[in-house]
Amino acid sequence: MSTPQDRTRLHRRLPVLVTELAIGDGEAALPVVGEIGRYWLLFAETSPDERDPSIVTVEVDVEPLDDGVPLRQPAPSAALPENERCWEWRLFVRGDRWSATWYSRRPAVGRQRLTGRLLGDLGYATTGSARGRILRARVVSDTYRLLEQPATGPKRHPRWIQVPGTRTLRDVDAATGVFRDDTRPALHRAEGEDVVRECGVLVDLDLDDVPALSVRPNIVPAAVSAHGRDVWVVDRELPVVIRMVEQHDIAEYLLPARVFASPAHRPRWLHADAAGCWVVGRDGIFRCGLDGTGIRIDDGPVGGSVACEGVLLSWHRSGEHTALTVRWPDGRHEDLEPVHGRVGPAGTHAGGFVAVVNTETEGGHSQLLEVGLDASTRLGPRLAPLTGTVLVGDDPLRLVDVRGRQVSVLAADLTVGEVEDVPIRGSAGGTAGPWMWIVHPARGVEGIEPDEPGRWHCLLSVLDPVTFTAVCRLAIHSPYPEVSYDGAGRVWVVAGGVWTVDPRSPDSVQRVHFDGPVRG
Repeated sequence: MSTPQDRTRLHRRLPVLVTELAIGDGEAALPVVGEIGRYWLLFAETSPDERDPSIVTVEVDVEPLDDGVPLRQPAPSAALPENERCWEWRLFVRGDRWSATWYSRRPAVGRQRLTGRLLGDLGYATTGSARGRILRARVVSDTYRLLEQPATGPKRHPRWIQVPGTRTLRDVDAATGVFRDDTRPALHRAEGEDVVRECGVLVDLDLDDVPALSVRPNIVPAAVSAHGRDVWVVDRELPVVIRMVEQHDIAEYLLPARVFASPAHRPRWLHADAAGCWVVGRDGIFRCGLDGTGIRIDDGPVGGSVACEGVLLSWHRSGEHTALTVRWPDGRHEDLEPVHGRVGPAGTHAGGFVAVVNTETEGGHSQLLEVGLDASTRLGPRLAPLTGTVLVGDDPLRLVDVRGRQVSVLAADLTVGEVEDVPIRGSAGGTAGPWMWIVHPARGVEGIEPDEPGRWHCLLSVLDPVTFTAVCRLAIHSPYPEVSYDGAGRVWVVAGGVWTVDPRSPDSVQRVHFDGPVRG
């Protein structure tokens, strides 16, 4: 029971700049005045500026992370002179009822007085957090200017730089999740032209006016993958996978993997097949068998992956190249010749894989890469930069740009044919069995309400992949869902909850709960 002294004492307040990236990736819920906000914090040291309410001076305790060993940052690049790189120490900052990770260009330890910003950012980058009631929310915007290219030195792509002293703040009762960004695309802007970009929401937190945390469920779903009657789900923080057969027979797999200290966007994801399930993520590749085994296959980080008939194609970026590996369920693997550039959209096609490789050098270009289930490869000619995000269909295979409302037809010779306009617009998309799906704002669409009234939501629309007409929609609570398709014709969705829907029966949306202990 609180005492009169507790009720009258001053509450601790903390300003946190919640980044547009953290909100857009679903790491941070949309700030609403009066609600409880929890954010994964980075500390960024800056100079004092009384005009900027996001800058604070705090007394904190600083501890080294990574055994105090610094890294040279950023990663080496042909376009980045060595004198623009620096040593960086990763430090843990402990404040009064909050903590943060500090990527510092100077070593520090012990009690410190620091000036800077607290950023609500992506969970994978920090081990610190803060939780409090939101007293005020303000959308933060800055003016940017396109940096003129130097006459000498390595050629660089146009870069936007923030114009000092142009920051403005706009009070809101609730953030919408839509942020103005006039810097995209940069190609149509003239050098020296000023534009506006909203970088996030500045929230004032009351660190004392918060209820006690509820007990964590046994499973907090992060991703789902289905094959036939088997549905596999992986936890968001724990190295735990469950396998369900018709949602009744449930088995648990414990992987020899790390526990993530804070929720992260897509820390691990799944590829189910007839013999088991691949578990892929930032801490490596694992294989779960139908016999209940869960083993580590590789401990290297993975940037992306796609699977076909039990064969896994995975990749990770290494400098200006991307390394790719093909793995088979029997334990065999083959490392492919690295490709120059970054692997973008990838999917299955004609009994193998197709991926888009994007390169930024020499003005930028794209190439199509074909990989067979036997690890054979074929790299297509250089193409103009491709902007699509989803590969759809089989004959022909099409590259869909859900943001630009365009579809490009991919030819058998790994070139691009005609480009068509399509009546869709979304922020993300993918495929699930015979269907395509996109995510888009809920505004303007009536009659579809979330199962938790008052909680922020967007819509997931399941589309016919030929006509791109919507066959069903459901309200979800994350802008980046994980979606799969099972043998019973149901689409499974993980997005701040778990749902199933049969597109052939749009009224079949069901919420799936994982209550009680998981049975082995």
